[in-house]
Amino acid sequence: MSAVLDLYGIGHNGGPSIDDDVLPPAKRKRSDLRRYQRIFVNKIKRLPYLILALPMGSGKSATTLTAMLDLLDDREVKRVLIVAPLLVASATWPDEIEEWEHTRLLDWTLIRAEDDDDDISDARHRAYRTARDLIGLDPKESQRFAGRRATVAKEWKRVRLARTDSEVHIINREALPWLWDFFGKGKRWPYDMIVVDEASMFKNGKMRTPKKQLTRFGVMAKARKYADRVVLLTGTPAPKGLQNLWGLAYIADLGDRLGSKKKNFEDRWFNKDFMGWNLEPKPKAKAQIMDRLGDIMFSLAEEDCVDLPPMNPVEVKVSLRPRVLAEYRRFEETLYSETYDIEAVNKGVLHGKLLQFANGSMYNEDGKDVWIHDEKLEALEQIVEDSEWRAGPCRIHVSIRHGTNPSPLPESGHLRSWRRSENKGVMESWGNRPHVGAPGVDRPRTEYSRRRKHKRLVWADARPRTLSTVQ
Repeated sequence: MSAVLDLYGIGHNGGPSIDDDVLPPAKRKRSDLRRYQRIFVNKIKRLPYLILALPMGSGKSATTLTAMLDLLDDREVKRVLIVAPLLVASATWPDEIEEWEHTRLLDWTLIRAEDDDDDISDARHRAYRTARDLIGLDPKESQRFAGRRATVAKEWKRVRLARTDSEVHIINREALPWLWDFFGKGKRWPYDMIVVDEASMFKNGKMRTPKKQLTRFGVMAKARKYADRVVLLTGTPAPKGLQNLWGLAYIADLGDRLGSKKKNFEDRWFNKDFMGWNLEPKPKAKAQIMDRLGDIMFSLAEEDCVDLPPMNPVEVKVSLRPRVLAEYRRFEETLYSETYDIEAVNKGVLHGKLLQFANGSMYNEDGKDVWIHDEKLEALEQIVEDSEWRAGPCRIHVSIRHGTNPSPLPESGHLRSWRRSENKGVMESWGNRPHVGAPGVDRPRTEYSRRRKHKRLVWADARPRTLSTVQ
């Protein structure tokens, strides 16, 4: 089982250990996998490399984990590396492992060490107090000393986590070059299976940076030679056109289908402009490229993934008090609010200020939040508390930072904590800003699926003086 780590207060960062308490019951069983998920599980087990271009919310993670577990149990693979964006690596994959009865006992470790980690933050604070109180340094020197110790603590934490003998390691894509260097640039590479989530990160297909350092694509291209199995997951395999497919195909088959050189690929299937920047596919290029990838690249239409209940948009209009509405109109006409001493320097800034005004508060020149009214929050609270809406959990999205802690909601916290509380049924309603829904993290559209429990979505900043809700 996963090792327990203790380094300057740095603890275990992975799956269940032998000393853990009895785990709570899993929410989903293997029999809950959808039919198409079982088909793709078999494809992953049968093919040494493939690209799954499945839409968001289709269950790519659960599909891959199930196939990965079977391969580990059958001794066909020994060690698995999962590479994903930071939020996806630290939240989605660990939560998905614990969501399913058959995957939650996987022996896994998250290789992550960031400044905002509790253990790193504690190490920084202890070092600062040591430098200030025991060594006698001034505050600036103490901060620099604490920063150096935190950097050392992060490096040691990564090293200890990477040395664990867990059968599954999860790492964010930004740390992939570090992992490659740590294992001797291939000399001690331990992973014989690699899973890449959001594989469209390789769309550029560039091996090195202008400073001749390996890019993430370059590292993966080299690491691929040491892996017997590769699974690439993406919802957007070609976000900017067919030219983006070369990078994914090369990581999958090392150039067998679309060639080992990106330039040759572009010359064969694309026309370039005079400067060589813009590419236009040649006639029949799409058909030829897709035909070559047909045996390793699989996709599925979004409407075939899950049966969604009907979506019923409801717009709740919020009336402002006459005094507040009159000030809103004056501010809209003059670009200056004498009542709140706030000025919009141009029409573009005015648009954002009016949206803030309608939400209930505006930022002044000092960046402080100036309260105006609570009408919108009161309407939101009524929606959350109304018995008709309390039939299921409610998720609330806001666009402006001062709207992230409206009164009806628990205080905002770390994304991982939100998701864990949500899955345990502790937090019935919570809010976040739209950018939190990063790739691989459940976005509003997936909230209507069977995957999550939210039954109501409220977009608090959809339009001034309105609350757009979806049932």
